[in-house]
Amino acid sequence: MVIDALRRGWPEQILTGRYAFRTRRREGVAGALAEGLRLVSDELLDAADTRQLQVLVGGRPVMVVMQDVRGAWLPAPPGPKVCGIDPVGPLLTLLPVTEGNAGWRIADVLDNRLGRVIGTLETTGGFVRPVRTVILDPSRRVAGTMTEPLASFLFQWLQLGIGWGRRRFTFRVDGRPVARIRQVSRLWAREFLVDVSEVGGRLDPRLVLACGVERFHPLSTS
Repeated sequence: MVIDALRRGWPEQILTGRYAFRTRRREGVAGALAEGLRLVSDELLDAADTRQLQVLVGGRPVMVVMQDVRGAWLPAPPGPKVCGIDPVGPLLTLLPVTEGNAGWRIADVLDNRLGRVIGTLETTGGFVRPVRTVILDPSRRVAGTMTEPLASFLFQWLQLGIGWGRRRFTFRVDGRPVARIRQVSRLWAREFLVDVSEVGGRLDPRLVLACGVERFHPLSTS
């Protein structure tokens, strides 16, 4: 994967640095209580106002993650996606694939600006066992994996919904760690730090971003 070819269209930190997924904090005590109820209920309680999952670079939001089940970004197909803020528009969309092995969630990753699929994510686990994602390149060859250690999986049941999570996900290529996602503690919000500084062209960093969208898009109500 040639990172230089992507530099004109993506922030440098998304390609070779560090960024974060973070739920947008609400203003005031009422907003904090509403957010707390939603998190404690593990997303089962839905407040009237919306919650946004942002992608931040240097603490500044540069993208938003949307569920987009109705296809609000025509002609982009519906599905979980990450959208740019300036300029506004869809960047990546996950296209669910119905065929596949039982227990696996399969999605093609569409680069909306290029109009082509750049890879496929085959994911299992998340609720009753740790997450494991097999990352395929456009030729459907294995490009890498994203795995969650058992300790991280168990922590999701201990965090009590108030942001004290310790989820961890590691990306590997040929058995070597090349990128990481780790949850950090935030009161009334959820934040996941992404580090792609060691990717070095071994894995398309857009697919790391796509894995984050696949994993965290339920945190957005957009």
